[in-house]
Amino acid sequence: MGTSDDGTPRPPKRFEDVASGEAVSRTAAHESGHILPAWLSWSIASVDGTVFIAGETEGVVRVLRTVKRPYTAVQLWEALVISAGGMAGEVVTHVTFKTKNCRHDLQGMRTQTELIERHFGAGIRPPWPEPGDHKAPPFERFYADGLPDGWGDLMRSAYRRARDIILRHRPAFE
Repeated sequence: MGTSDDGTPRPPKRFEDVASGEAVSRTAAHESGHILPAWLSWSIASVDGTVFIAGETEGVVRVLRTVKRPYTAVQLWEALVISAGGMAGEVVTHVTFKTKNCRHDLQGMRTQTELIERHFGAGIRPPWPEPGDHKAPPFERFYADGLPDGWGDLMRSAYRRARDIILRHRPAFE
């Protein structure tokens, strides 16, 4: 709750009042891109999508896992797909994604990829068949210090999986 110039309380600004129509649409698509794979995940007990303002237009999705940490390869893969879902959601609705909007997702994807490789070894492949020939971003270029060999391929596979989920469930996504 904010206050006006004369000190009287006023309700907080609504997202739609402070962001452009394109920003609202892009943020909604981005957050929905995280929500749909989480909603379809067997290890997620609850999903809550909330959009908030924090200096610039941002959103957040909260998920409650059935376990404290992802311990299995499938749970780690699910977390990677959920992280990639925001970018995939933007691409499905807006053709491109804005790297600035995805900085937290890119950090999460790097962390998840590192966990996958640390726990299950280099050369691990996703537990799903490679979906269609969706183009995927060259993730290596988003990291100033680069990525270890093979990590970009894992991230692209997770991105393609997220995009495939969104396209297969497009009515629920929109």
